[in-house]
Amino acid sequence: AWVGDTVFARVLSHVPEPFKAFNNFYDILLNGKVESEIKELSRMKMATINNCDYWKSANLAWAKRNNIPQWKLDQLDNYQQGDYTQREKAVIRMAELMTLKSDSVLDEKTQKEMSLHFSEEEIVELGLYFALVAGLQKFNKVFQIFYACET
Repeated sequence: AWVGDTVFARVLSHVPEPFKAFNNFYDILLNGKVESEIKELSRMKMATINNCDYWKSANLAWAKRNNIPQWKLDQLDNYQQGDYTQREKAVIRMAELMTLKSDSVLDEKTQKEMSLHFSEEEIVELGLYFALVAGLQKFNKVFQIFYACET
């Protein structure tokens, strides 16, 4: 079952079968081989780039529920100079590039950095997750869906 924002769930409930399939697919990607914290930090970075208030609010609520240190949220705008691990920086960079340059391939430096920290399977998992998140951020902006849960 969808957890959290009832507005998003209500909108998608207009198409119950796709919503069910989406929910299963999203759950598989979020809970895949790569830890969800690093995906959520990247999702927050993407939301900032896309100016998506829905995802920024959703991620803030998730971060609080999961005891993510506040500094990790505060340093996202300058993650390259922040106190993140090299693994975290590589993933956030990949998410940033996929958000800013969706029409091009990842640069050699990012590919090399990702391959130091992740298997091919994990990189594909992250790519699928980021592609899904980017689309959902656009969906929420177009349909003016706002986060309705307490942060």
